[in-house]
Amino acid sequence: WLNDAFAKDGVEGSVKAAKDLLRQFDSISGVASAARNHFSRAASTLAGQEKFTEALHVIDQGEKLLEDKQALLNGARAVYDRWASSYESQKEWQKAADVYAHGLKRYPDDSHLKNNAAVLWDAWARTYFPTKQWSEAIKVYEQGLKALPSSSLLKNNLKYCQQQAGG
Repeated sequence: WLNDAFAKDGVEGSVKAAKDLLRQFDSISGVASAARNHFSRAASTLAGQEKFTEALHVIDQGEKLLEDKQALLNGARAVYDRWASSYESQKEWQKAADVYAHGLKRYPDDSHLKNNAAVLWDAWARTYFPTKQWSEAIKVYEQGLKALPSSSLLKNNLKYCQQQAGG
């Protein structure tokens, strides 16, 4: 039902169908789980088509319906990761970092998003290692630490670059 509603009327159709199912079968715990899975799959499908904004809209609507801001966290993580990866593959580092900043604004304590954002900043800075452009790498690490001040990965690698620049 949910898939048919999504195919016919998009996320709004899914929300309406899910509301009806949750109301009609409120005592069956698997209905909420099925709705969660549906919204995650729909968001994943859209993300696979590089329709990232639409995918996050699906996540938003599913979380509102389920009245749980964390209900579709894994689905949201997958969307943010795919979106950032699409920019990273094009070497559009700042855009990729902005995607994670958006995700962390929405889910500020999420360790998955924090970790993947730190890995992205590190990958960006490391593009300067082969040519020993330590000052450029340092700038990237410093920017990353503004976004992720508690990242030990970024702190340690910043120190390494500062040592290389000084030696």
